[in-house]
Amino acid sequence: MKQSELEQIQTKWLTEIMATPFVQGIRTGDLSQASRDYYVAQDAHYVGHFEALLAQTMQQLPPTLRRRAAVTADEADAHLGLQPSDYYHQIDPAPHNLAYLAHLDQTVQLGDPLASMLALLPCTESYGLIAQKLAQAGVASGGYADWVAYYVGMLIKVRLLGAGQP
Repeated sequence: MKQSELEQIQTKWLTEIMATPFVQGIRTGDLSQASRDYYVAQDAHYVGHFEALLAQTMQQLPPTLRRRAAVTADEADAHLGLQPSDYYHQIDPAPHNLAYLAHLDQTVQLGDPLASMLALLPCTESYGLIAQKLAQAGVASGGYADWVAYYVGMLIKVRLLGAGQP
């Protein structure tokens, strides 16, 4: 597949994602407490498992391809940017979250570093791309600018690391 074909696919999906009420609510600040709590509960569960899968994936790579430095971050900072209530701790992982994590786990357990990286890649790029688009559109004064800033910053760090810069 050519880069131009991949960019068309990315544009199509990113356009659809950007139009969702949740993403627009991050920009405008129009998200219910229940929506924010649910998102934070699901993402907190997901991130814990993702980090373990990423560590396994790094070990599958030849030593020369492993990251020399990790992009360390605590996504709890992003979660706090959405101002969740303490209730989010009581929300169980949803079936779609568990199914997606099971898919990622099965892929990583195959031991194929390319398959593992391809499975995990959308996770590391998508939030950064969404946040970048939100920043370009402008976050309303009542919006969740801290969430946007966190993921824009992470996207920049990941890209600099990929370019060999500290």
